[in-house]
Amino acid sequence: MKILIRGSYDSYNFGDDALLIAVLFFLENNLGLNMDNTEIYVERASHSLEKLCYQFSSKLRNSPNILSSINKLAPILKALGFPKVLRVAVSCVTFMFFLLAIFLFRIFGKAPFFKEIIEFFRNLDIIHYIGGGYIAEIWKWRMIYEYLVVTIAKMINPKLKIFGTGLGLGPFESRLCLLLLRGFLKKFDAIFLRESESYKIVKKLGVKPYTKCLGDDILLLYPILKSLREDPNSEKVIAVNFKDFPDYTYPRGSIYQILSLLIQNGFKIHYFCFGEEPGPNDYKVLLSICGPDLVGNLIIHSPYKEGFWTFLKNLANVNLGFGCAYHFGLILSIIDIPSIVIYSGAYYRQKITGAMDFIGRPYQVCEVDKLKDPMAFIKDFHVLRSCFRFSQDQLLINLYATMVEEYMRVYRESLSR
Repeated sequence: MKILIRGSYDSYNFGDDALLIAVLFFLENNLGLNMDNTEIYVERASHSLEKLCYQFSSKLRNSPNILSSINKLAPILKALGFPKVLRVAVSCVTFMFFLLAIFLFRIFGKAPFFKEIIEFFRNLDIIHYIGGGYIAEIWKWRMIYEYLVVTIAKMINPKLKIFGTGLGLGPFESRLCLLLLRGFLKKFDAIFLRESESYKIVKKLGVKPYTKCLGDDILLLYPILKSLREDPNSEKVIAVNFKDFPDYTYPRGSIYQILSLLIQNGFKIHYFCFGEEPGPNDYKVLLSICGPDLVGNLIIHSPYKEGFWTFLKNLANVNLGFGCAYHFGLILSIIDIPSIVIYSGAYYRQKITGAMDFIGRPYQVCEVDKLKDPMAFIKDFHVLRSCFRFSQDQLLINLYATMVEEYMRVYRESLSR
């Protein structure tokens, strides 16, 4: 079996890298796929996966990039100083030849040119779009590229199966983007969403693939995340994160005061970077808010320096948390750590409120403006801490079991054909 996994992984964003690991963990441990019976392809970007020091059971093979494969002349022409209009014209002509090659392949069974990429999709069994929020209007060029990928893949190999798991869709305002989304999703055989707003979008579009809302793909690591939790020695260890994202405008003075008050009250603050350059730089955001003096009093964690498991174990053994990264809040909630999760803007509002509501864990969700009143925020924090009682895990156990069952079903149906 040959599987192409697509997503936003390998770009120094820990949440997206963790989703790839979660899906590979499922494929290896629940489905029993390995190097002997499966070839797994990924499209590499910034090579952040190596920094996580996660030992993959299966070899990750490099998949071809459609645009670079069919447009190898573009960088050469640019280096030679050719004007942009000429480079675009050459790209259009090249793409027309690529479509001609697909047409001839479908008729004669052989491609006269662009053989490598056509053979790749010809022999592929499954394209698996893993969780993430990359199918949204703010990433419209990414949407166009993914539409191109599935369209070309289906033209070459009509029997190819396409799944989406843990997907977050939107928000959308443009009718044109919704039409593009509809055309993209129509190529799928099964679509699993991470929250209700995304599910409503799919239903409103009226596409036919099998569709269910099952939660975020990080739930595939549920048994492991729970096992990382130990009995903390202190009740005053706090996990903090500030997300590097354009929608977040932080009240810097208020946050400085909040962190200073927590330190004065005996709390140890551990700052967890969920992104690192060349991806989102969460440490830079912290430094811009607090300055080097206050930052010197915090304990800094980075998955790309500590490794995947050490980073998660450190996160799993705090007592409280407040922060902005989507998977920061989600992982804390899954592990049963009381937390305040902060969002800003429509994109993160949908992600954070939708996912948190779906898993039904003890938490508070608020807008970033809540941080403008340090005393009120500290009060809410103490209330959350004093009122929290460890919740029953049955809901998460059921969500995890349903997710694994549904994912196994669609894979096994593909394997049996």
